[in-house]
Formats: sequence, C-alpha cells, structure tokens
Amino acid sequence: MRNISRFRFSMIMDLNNNIQKDEIHNQLKNYGYLLVKDSRIDWKANEEYFDLMETYFDKRSRELEQNGKVNDCFPQYKYQVGLGYENIGKPNYDKESLKYMIDQPIIIDRDPKWKYFWPYRYDGLYNPPKWIPQDFKNFESIMNNWQFQLLRTTEQVLEILSLAFEEEKEFFYNNMNKATHLLSPIGCDLQKHQINTRFSGYHYDLNFITVHTKSRFPGLFVWLPNGKRVELRIPEKTILFQPGKLFEFMTGGIYKAGYHEALLTEEAKKESIKLNKKWRVTSTIFIMLNDNTILQPMNYFKNLNIQKYEAISVKEQFKKELNKLSYV
Repeated sequence: MRNISRFRFSMIMDLNNNIQKDEIHNQLKNYGYLLVKDSRIDWKANEEYFDLMETYFDKRSRELEQNGKVNDCFPQYKYQVGLGYENIGKPNYDKESLKYMIDQPIIIDRDPKWKYFWPYRYDGLYNPPKWIPQDFKNFESIMNNWQFQLLRTTEQVLEILSLAFEEEKEFFYNNMNKATHLLSPIGCDLQKHQINTRFSGYHYDLNFITVHTKSRFPGLFVWLPNGKRVELRIPEKTILFQPGKLFEFMTGGIYKAGYHEALLTEEAKKESIKLNKKWRVTSTIFIMLNDNTILQPMNYFKNLNIQKYEAISVKEQFKKELNKLSYV
C-alpha cells in the first residue's frame, strides 16, 4: 500500500472560489497548514528565482571553499539580511513541544544550510537595508518580482483569514502593512552531504506566517497537530502557508506554530546526480507583523480554552527569539 505520509493529503483552496471559514478552521485544526491556488501567480518568475539562487549559492560555496571566507554576510545584524552560510545557526524549538510529539524528532546542533534574507522594506530605524550582490546584475529585479507574487497572494489569504476569525477583512493587512517581510531562499548542497542529513533541524519559525512553493527537490517534513511527522509534497503551482510563532500568539494557542524540518532524502540525492544539479533551493517568504502590534489573542479566541500568553509587542518578541538563537 502506498505510504500516504509521503504525499500531501489536505484539500487545496482555490482563491478563485468562495472559501468558507469552516474550511479554513478544519484545515488548520487537522493539518496545521493551508494549501492555496492563485491563478494570478507568474510561475516563470518562480523559475527565474530558482535559477538565480542555485547559481548564487553554488558560486558563494566555491568561494568559501577556496578562500575560507565569503562576501555578503552581516553578522552584526544577526544574519537577518544578506547571506548566511552553513553551520552558523541553531534550529529554534521549545523543549516543551517534545512532550506532545508522537514521532520524536532527531535534534541537531547546527543547520548545514545556506540562506539569503531579502527584506521587503527598509524603515531606516530597526531594519538593515537590502544587500545586492554586485556580481549578479539581475538579482534585485528577479527577487523583487517573485517577492511581489508571494506577497500579493498572502494579502488575499489573510483577508480570508481575517473574516474567518470574525474581524474586518483588513485586520491582518493593517497589522502587517509596515512590516519587513523576508524573502528567504534556503540553499542545501545535495551532493556534498550524505542521505538523511538534516539541513534544517526540527524547528518552528519565529514570524507570523511562512509561505512556500514547491522546491525542485523533495525533503520537507512537517509535524501535524496530532504529533505525527509526515513528508509534505507541495503540488505544482500551489502555495503552502504554515503558521509561525506570532500566529500562535494571535490565536491564543488554538493554532500552534508549525514544526518542520528539511533533510536530504534518497530520492533527492539520486535526482540531484541524475540532473547534475547540486542545490535544493526553497521558495520561502517569512511574513511579519508590524513592530508595534501587540501580540494577544484576537476576540474570536478570547473565550475559548486557551493557553496564557504574555502580551508583548512584535518588536520585543522578535528580539527575544533572536537572542535565543546562536551564531558563530
């Protein structure tokens, strides 16, 4: 019998159709994520983005190997802009969560992945400016184009979520319209590492919602709300929305931040060699809320049996999360 855990098994919501709020609640309750179709997406922009970042990560990894150093890195900003290379950060998770996982994760100390953070905006106060690699002339236009595609879809999904939680449809938009979202491609060298290498260890994301499209290689595993671990295959031309820690705060813990990991599967290794492609690149954007948004349960969740969370601003919560992480 087919191993269903290797395939997606939630419904896909099409933004061209009328989506009922019960559908959203059921998806988040049963699976902890949403799969969405949006006919407005220019998928050629996604392919251009993948091509660019595969070339970029390959070039920088060769530079690191040859010179022992690499450009585009900003440790003074805790690598929240520009390049972060392999083994600089630790996966972010709460030890308390391990009590509720039926499938216990393998914990790793460092993530052997590469990443690049491309901010959506720069406010001149808290956020570092974008860094544009000088040796990639189309870098800015390709990144901005793909970032726009994902943000446009995200705004419509959040309108639907706002209504599902019995708020005005602009509720989430008004709480994110000044935020610095991060287009964040992750690069994993499939040929350098062994099968079952965990590129991104068991972790949750510290932002509001994480948005992905399908990578060119498999390797994404998620923990469902019931504590089971499954391999999630994002269908073609489909977008994955997974709650982050700020979403958990805003829903009073009814919907938890989604735990996930990325690892090198045997299938990905074989495909990498067959296609002569070294890099598995993710198409990921971290959606944030405005710095001054106070994290507390929305009215819809206040009368439910919820976990108690300290009311705190997004800015202060983000600082706390970054201080938990370890960098070399």
